[in-house]
Amino acid sequence: MSLLLAINPNRDGKIFQILRVTSLVMIFVTGIVFNTVLIGTFYLPNFYAQWGCNLEHVVVPLLALVGWLLHGPRIPLNRRNLLGAMIIPLVWVTFTLINGLIPVAGQVNDYFYAYPFIDVTVIGYGTALLNIAGVMILYFALAAAVLGLDKVLPGSAKLPAQRQATETSVIAAPIETHTAEEVATQQGSPVRS
Repeated sequence: MSLLLAINPNRDGKIFQILRVTSLVMIFVTGIVFNTVLIGTFYLPNFYAQWGCNLEHVVVPLLALVGWLLHGPRIPLNRRNLLGAMIIPLVWVTFTLINGLIPVAGQVNDYFYAYPFIDVTVIGYGTALLNIAGVMILYFALAAAVLGLDKVLPGSAKLPAQRQATETSVIAAPIETHTAEEVATQQGSPVRS
């Protein structure tokens, strides 16, 4: 998303709006879940692994938050954007649970789940599904908050492409001219010579 915005800051469109909300909220959820649930649950063998982990799970979410608050782009709150933003996380959850069913040699219990709070081999399906539901509720709430706040944050009137389209349509609108006879006919009054 960042590369697409860097190439064209005025990028807009239905799918792009959904992907923009999705990527923004996913990085927020990454930061929140890592720093509240996952921190301290794994071993990082060296400075580089620790640095990379902190960069990915602390620095990037904070920079994304600051960038969004200051610069946007602003995305309209509507049902399409809110529900569309749920597609990728739901696909990821489905893929992760199915992928975890496939034995992988060398893994604990020969199965691989990306995070301990969804590892059904250790905590069971009931707890894993409750944890997933909690993360999805957090995700949905953040998506709604992001879309709602986009209406009141600086520069929230329109996306750059929407502003440009409005300005262009106002400038390019043809000026209509009418004769006195045409105006009189439209108003229903007789024309006087």
